[in-house]
Amino acid sequence: MILTPTRELAIQIAENFKSYGEKIRLRYTPVFGGDAGTERSLVFTRTKHGAGKMVKQLEGTGVHAAAIHGNKSQNTRQKALSDFRQERVKVLIATDIAARGIDIDHLPREVNFNIPEAAETYVHCIGRTGRGAAATGKAISFFDYKEAGYLNSIQKLIGFPVPVLKVPAHLR
Repeated sequence: MILTPTRELAIQIAENFKSYGEKIRLRYTPVFGGDAGTERSLVFTRTKHGAGKMVKQLEGTGVHAAAIHGNKSQNTRQKALSDFRQERVKVLIATDIAARGIDIDHLPREVNFNIPEAAETYVHCIGRTGRGAAATGKAISFFDYKEAGYLNSIQKLIGFPVPVLKVPAHLR
């Protein structure tokens, strides 16, 4: 579903939230690489440790992934971004603090592994997809019902409800 609200922030971005606990999110991680690892995904997580853990899990399934966060050197972060732009890396994982500094055209999918605690951070994260002439993108955010307050704040800021999807039976 493509949403076209009066605000420009989410035009051309199909957004949805998935209500998943942490263990189920980790089982979902391999699909961040798309069908057979062909679709690029930018994944945001709250912690550096979580980013590293996710890279190891994805690499273990054959999906090329890299992480960028504050503990990485500037050269390492730039190489990871370059590899992602040139599609040598299919999944780039970053802490949500890095959202404002990432600029990639024609990004098909952005994933918030953890729902951002600040609604403004959510807007910056989903703004990484759907960039470029006639570009569209998907923004997927995972949350636990304990984080419903964050979801409410986001929907209040953006001015419209975003669909919440349930956990598929095969991931329970």
